[in-house]
Amino acid sequence: MKLIRYQMKDLNDAEVSRVLTAPVSAVLAFVDGEGYPRQVPCWFLYEDERFFVTSIAGKFHVRKLAANPKASICVEYVFPEQPVEGPHERGHWQVKGIGDVRIYPEADSEVGARIMRKYLGDNPWPAISEQRVVIELSPRKLSAHGGGMRFEANAAAR
Repeated sequence: MKLIRYQMKDLNDAEVSRVLTAPVSAVLAFVDGEGYPRQVPCWFLYEDERFFVTSIAGKFHVRKLAANPKASICVEYVFPEQPVEGPHERGHWQVKGIGDVRIYPEADSEVGARIMRKYLGDNPWPAISEQRVVIELSPRKLSAHGGGMRFEANAAAR
């Protein structure tokens, strides 16, 4: 196989929407008490130009975000989902945001149910007994770009 890389590009609105509505995980980054960056994978929802994540109250990342609300989020969408044998393309698009988070009880919103519906559809949802919170990130900056690789058969192999 011969690897051909094609150029990175800014995503248009339709491509950004495809990434943000896909049932893929995001990575929420925050700063711990010693100033080190930390990351936590999460299911998310993007509505009204805001990211929403839910979590269990009292978790490490929730406590650290409450102490220092500066955060970033990255959603990566890999495509297409196909075998990697033979000539094919493999690409990825990323949407990233930075800003301050706001944390509030999940009982005050329907965010958790909307996130579950995004990822689980009409399948039964797991029972959650722990107290949950919503982590809301209103990005002050959003960037969206992507690129990928094209694999072709080597000329010698033809």
